Amino acid sequence: MNRALFSLLLSLALVLSARAELIVRNPVAGFGGGFVPERFNLLSVEVVNTGAQPFEGVISIDDGGFSGSPVKTSQMLFVSPGSSRWVQFYPYVTGYQRWQISWRDAQGRGDSMSVLRDEDSVRTGAPVTVVFNAPDSPVTQQTRLRPFMENLFPPSVTGTTGLYAAVMDHVPRWDAPRRQAFRDWVYRGGIVHLLQGVDGKFPEFDGELAPLNITGKSGTFGAGRIVRHEKSRQTIEAKDLGEEPKMLSDGTGHMTDVSGLLVNRLSDITRPNIPWPFIYLLTVLYVVLIGPVFYFQRKRDYRVMLGAFVGTVALFAWLFTVVGRRGYGEQQVIHTVGYAESLGGNRHLVTQWMHAFATSSGKYNFQYPAGGGHAYATLTSSGTVRADVVAGAEAALHAEIPLFSARPFVHGGTLAADDTSVEITAWEAPDRLEKFRIKPNANFPKNVKSMYAVHRRRVYDMTPNGNEWVAESGANSKDIDSFTDGQQFNYYGYYSFDGEHDPNAPKTVRLERRLSDLGTLFTGMLTGSKAHMRQRISTPDPGADTIRLFTYAQVSEAWPMPAANFQFGGGYILYSQTLQNPAPSK
Repeated sequence: MNRALFSLLLSLALVLSARAELIVRNPVAGFGGGFVPERFNLLSVEVVNTGAQPFEGVISIDDGGFSGSPVKTSQMLFVSPGSSRWVQFYPYVTGYQRWQISWRDAQGRGDSMSVLRDEDSVRTGAPVTVVFNAPDSPVTQQTRLRPFMENLFPPSVTGTTGLYAAVMDHVPRWDAPRRQAFRDWVYRGGIVHLLQGVDGKFPEFDGELAPLNITGKSGTFGAGRIVRHEKSRQTIEAKDLGEEPKMLSDGTGHMTDVSGLLVNRLSDITRPNIPWPFIYLLTVLYVVLIGPVFYFQRKRDYRVMLGAFVGTVALFAWLFTVVGRRGYGEQQVIHTVGYAESLGGNRHLVTQWMHAFATSSGKYNFQYPAGGGHAYATLTSSGTVRADVVAGAEAALHAEIPLFSARPFVHGGTLAADDTSVEITAWEAPDRLEKFRIKPNANFPKNVKSMYAVHRRRVYDMTPNGNEWVAESGANSKDIDSFTDGQQFNYYGYYSFDGEHDPNAPKTVRLERRLSDLGTLFTGMLTGSKAHMRQRISTPDPGADTIRLFTYAQVSEAWPMPAANFQFGGGYILYSQTLQNPAPSK
């Protein structure tokens, strides 16, 4: 073999043996302050390809099997040789998971590694304040505040749970989805602190971010606030930005699993009223027929016996199916409960717990239309869940559901449903609320179960009065910290339900009993009330000119469905929005 041929073969062998080598590093939980529990959160990791070949395959995240068997959330990944890129997920965090990343190429080769390791669990915390840094501008990195690379801002408001306030001295170079996500975050209640840039001027925004351009020292956009500081990032300090949210611990530590409570209540609604005595009778009859009866008749014509045997099996299979389907009215149904934070008009950032009951076994796809930044997670606490989650623009949940069984899951994302816009007809609240009246629009949620107005850390009952809802001086009210006192939302309560559990009650009655009081729980979660929870997030008082309105209502026909082969069985949603005084105090 001559030297040229040997070199050619050696080069060919080296090329064929070369492969992509991935390194996963620099995990960032939320916006650097940890995960917010019982929420969908942002998780960013940097992926580096140190190999000689491009990597093309799938990257996944799972909680290591904390919620039963590991359920992977996956997305497609391409990384060129010698390059790196950031990958982002929206995991649903309970506060106990130990997350790990895995990847595999088209040939099935891959690896895995744990991320965000703590001794027992991933660190959790309250939403934080960050200053945005441009990754390619080292001059602007000097700051006394918590830095955050602006290129890691998520492309959907779903991933903004961990962000309380943003400090900016320039206009970030974001694509359209991130600009829209930041706009939605501000409208939902985010705080933007504007600083003077290196040229001494405040940043000027356009397009979706134009509402951030204010003329005075402060302004509002939806529930959000924009504040100008005549300081630079080098001179601004945390004390200049006001109070931040705090993660507090309930001394009693009653409820440690909000999802467990909600899934238990949903499962009681979708539990079918199956006539078990009749099924037991059919089972005994079936065993007798295919056992002793066919045994003693075995000497008859084998063709007759074979036909009779096949007919018997088919008949009883049909009978079992009919009886099981009759147990739930022959319907595949989904029930839901959750809360929706207003993004303006009929758009909402939704977190909802869903329970899907199937009357036939199969692998079902649950998916909302693309463009809503949707995220899904399974919620089975034990056993095996054969499911997988797709992340990204085409996010979906694919789950196998056995015959006459159910699968619980949680969904987050933006949806268009009922319009929660209201007209403020009276507002008198110099310090404590004295008079507050609103007139809902024609598309406001119907079948309202309860409505609360939260003003200066006090919760007021709203009552209907003609075409208005009213809270006036003397209305029933409670301090936020005692708002959920007397409610059975502790760790043990969701096993007994104080005698309300009745599998023989009509489904409409069970839905009312199981879900109608959860508006109190959700309101407590969103306002920092104790709510008998192990941890809670206490947020600063926004002032006398702000009222948070919470409307707990039955889900209407305007609510979209995630699966075409299921009917909607009903549910409740807490609509949350923040209102500003049309005539602010001076």
